[in-house]
Amino acid sequence: MRFRQRHLFGRSSSSDEASGLLQGKFDIALVCPSWDHRCDVITRGDDLWLEDVIFLRFQTKDTQGHQARHEEDILRFLSAHARRIHLVDGDSVKVEVVWEQLWDLARSITLAGKRPKNAFIDLSTCPRYYGLGLLAGLFECGFAADVCVFYAEGEYSLDEPPPPATDYPFSVGQWNTAPIPFLRGAVSPARRKAFVVSVGFEGVKTARVLSKEDPDRVSVIYPIPGVRPEYEALVLGCNAAMVEDFSVREVSTLKVHAADAIGVWKALGTRTLDCAEEETYYLCCGTKPHALGMALRALCLKFPTVLYNIPEKHTFVEVNPNGTFWRFDLRDVSAMPPYVRGAP
Repeated sequence: MRFRQRHLFGRSSSSDEASGLLQGKFDIALVCPSWDHRCDVITRGDDLWLEDVIFLRFQTKDTQGHQARHEEDILRFLSAHARRIHLVDGDSVKVEVVWEQLWDLARSITLAGKRPKNAFIDLSTCPRYYGLGLLAGLFECGFAADVCVFYAEGEYSLDEPPPPATDYPFSVGQWNTAPIPFLRGAVSPARRKAFVVSVGFEGVKTARVLSKEDPDRVSVIYPIPGVRPEYEALVLGCNAAMVEDFSVREVSTLKVHAADAIGVWKALGTRTLDCAEEETYYLCCGTKPHALGMALRALCLKFPTVLYNIPEKHTFVEVNPNGTFWRFDLRDVSAMPPYVRGAP
C-alpha cells in the first residue's frame, strides 16, 4: 500500500521471508532486544548494513534467560553488519532518562553528516516511546529524509485467555500516560477533548486512562483483521465495557489490519475522528503498527498529541514471530532536492 499526506510519503510491503525485507544500507539504526523472540528476526538480514546502531539494553530481564541470549545473538550479528554500536542501558519504564541518552546519541550521529540521513528502526520489540520518538525527531529536525521501519507479527503463548474484565498480563500496575517526544500537539484546555484510541488486549487499563482524562468524545481503532483470526473476538471482548461506558458509536470506529501502519494512516483520513477545533489525543493501546500509523498522521496534522502508556513494570509473556513480516518505507519529500521530489 502507498499513501501520501502533505510532506510525508509511505509504502508498506509484507512477506513471509524476513530476509527479503531486511536489506539495504542505513546511516543510523535503532535496535532493542527483548525477551520477545521477534527481536531476533533481525539476525536474518544478511543484506542489511548499518553505519551507526543505537542498541537499547534494558535492565529488566526474564528468568528464562531469553533476553540475555537475544542480546548476545544480536550483538554478534551487528558486529558483522554495523560499523559502530552505541549502547544505551537503562530501565525501560524510566522513559525520560533513557530518551535523553538515545536522543543525544541520535543528534550527534546525524549532525556529523552534511545531508539528511536514512534510518532503520526495528519496531518489533521496541517500546513505542523510543521508536516513534526517534522517527518523529528525525523527520521534525530534518535529520533524515528516509526512515525504514521493520515489524514482525507475533503470536502470544498463554495457557488460557484471561477471564472477562481482566487484561492480558503484558504489564503490571496502572498506566501513566506521557506524550511521545516530538509528537506533542496543540494543547487548548478550553476546547472539547477528543481521544482516538487504538485498542488491544488491555481494555481495563485503557478504560482507566480514559476515565482519568474524562474525554468529551472517544473513537476507536480495532486491529481487525487480526494477525490470528481468534484475536479479533478477544480484542472486541476485552474492550466491550470501555466502548459501552464511553458511548462509542459505530460511525466512530475503524477496523484496520493489526500490522498495517499505512492502512491506519490512510483510514484516519476517511472519517472525521479528529479535528483541529478539538484538543485531540491519539492513545496507543493497540499494536505498534497502529501506533506508527497514528504518529504519521499526527506529524502531518501537527495538532494531535500521541500518548504512550508507561506501566509500572513490564512482565514476561512468551511471544514468537508468526511468520509474517512488514516493512514500512517512509519519506519526507520536503527534505529531498527538487529534482527528486516526490514519491520513491
